[in-house]
Amino acid sequence: MPGNKPIHNKPQIVLVSHGDRGDASDDVLRDARLKSLQKQLQARFSECQLSAVTISDDGALSEALRANPHAIVVSLLFSKGYFFTQKIASIAAQASDSAIILSPFVENAALARLVADAAGGKDILLVGHGSGKSDASANATRALALLIEQVSSSNVICGFLEQSPYAVDLASQAQASGTKMHVMGLFLEAGLHGGEDFESITRAAGDACCGASIIGDHYGLADLLETEIKRSLEHWASVD
Repeated sequence: MPGNKPIHNKPQIVLVSHGDRGDASDDVLRDARLKSLQKQLQARFSECQLSAVTISDDGALSEALRANPHAIVVSLLFSKGYFFTQKIASIAAQASDSAIILSPFVENAALARLVADAAGGKDILLVGHGSGKSDASANATRALALLIEQVSSSNVICGFLEQSPYAVDLASQAQASGTKMHVMGLFLEAGLHGGEDFESITRAAGDACCGASIIGDHYGLADLLETEIKRSLEHWASVD
């Protein structure tokens, strides 16, 4: 029976994030939230090998999959843009023909509920990365906004770092109009984008900002990932 398989037949779980940027030069601080998720999830999946790698560490994902190609690859990105398709999905497929590659969790309704709960019914400024080269980030952010509005009473507006409408401009407009909102950043780490850039947005919002956080700071993220990993393990057991 699948439940009686020896431990060494279990697939490994590989968490993959973009990698911290900015001033996180301290090894303790660098990728701190990725390391925290790894620790939390390892405790919940003690029978599995669980590793964490970053896209910025060139070759790390391929190396992990060569060591154990029977893997569940968990993308900690926020769209199916270039970094997911070319730096995770493509590399994983080349390194292993048996790996299960999970889609970015931004598409998950559980994430919408997590954001809605954090906002506590307040309106939300949802901050995505955005890009002048691809619509993937903006489309994923807007799709999440629709999910949030479906599961809550919050009105959600989307702003971006690298395309219009710029989040900092929307924050300034909220400050001028007195519109209260929770500012939520679609970032895992508090490095460059989730730290310096995000803080500039909350400063621009001033008194209009009644709460601010990035996704990587929410404990519920580990619960969300646990559910998705369990579903993949069950699928693997059913077909193995």
